[in-house]
Order: sequence, then structure tokens, then C-alpha cells
Amino acid sequence: YAVAANNLKNNIMDADSKFESRIATGNLLRDMTAFVDDDDKAYIIYSSDGNKSIQIAELNDDYTNFNGRYIRILIGEMNEAPTLVKHDNRYFLITSGVNGFGPSSARLSFSDNIFGNWKSSGSPVKDSSKNNITTTFFSQGTYILKVNSQEVDKYIFMADRWDPDNLNNSTY
Repeated sequence: YAVAANNLKNNIMDADSKFESRIATGNLLRDMTAFVDDDDKAYIIYSSDGNKSIQIAELNDDYTNFNGRYIRILIGEMNEAPTLVKHDNRYFLITSGVNGFGPSSARLSFSDNIFGNWKSSGSPVKDSSKNNITTTFFSQGTYILKVNSQEVDKYIFMADRWDPDNLNNSTY
């Protein structure tokens, strides 16, 4: 079970409302994140279909359940660990390849509409080390944090650095 009633704007959790890990109009929900758009619509983004697709499901107005609207994207690409951000009216999704708790290359996709056509554009990692690019600095994305700045929008890519041999020793 997962907590469904979540005031995403104020980080208030209500454990009295739960949902199954499957939704009637979608598939298994796994490796998920939440996103609130600038119009206050909220979404759960998750890997599904045995990691063969990423799905974006819209929540109802009080963020307590799914409203039935969803889309399957990146079908057949084997992604997990979705992270979503919107910048200059364009959505950017960073996922990772499927490698259990081992590192893999990050993958960047973008769309002008959250329920529109998504295009993949390769790894967003820029570094002189090929190893850092292919392993996303030995980490896997978990969230994209927007930093308030007077000059220009800035973002921090938050990531898990898994220790597959001892998950308790994993870091960020």
C-alpha cells in the first residue's frame, strides 16, 4: 500500500487513505514520483508494464486519488526512477535504465504537453569521464529540486547512490 492522500504543496500526509499498487485504468505502480504543475494539477509518474513504460497519471483536485486520466510513454524503452520538472513551458523527464540497484545511464525525454508526444534525447549527463556518463555518477535520479534564484532558474538533480551489497549504506 502507499499513502494516497497527500497535500503535495504542504507536505502533509494523511495515512487514513490508501490505494492499491495497481490502478483500474493503468498497471502496476512502481518507482514513482509526484509532480505538481503550475496550474496546481498533480500527477504521479511511475514505471509500469515490467518497466517497459513510464506512465503519468493525473490526480483529482484534492490530490487524494487518481482521476482516470493517464498516458503511457517511452513504451518498450525499459526505464525506471522517473524525475520530472517543467522549465519554460516544457516538461523534462529524466529516467534511468533498468539495472536493479546498480548504476546506469540517465535518459532525458521532453514534451511540450504532459499528455503529449514525448521525445527521447539521450543522456543529460555532461562530463569528461565516460564512466560518469554511463553510470550517472554511480547514482540514480530520485527528484529534481528547483532552486529559487533572482538571476536564472536553477535545478539540482537529486539522486540515490545505491550500495547493492548493503542497501542500508546507500546514500544520496
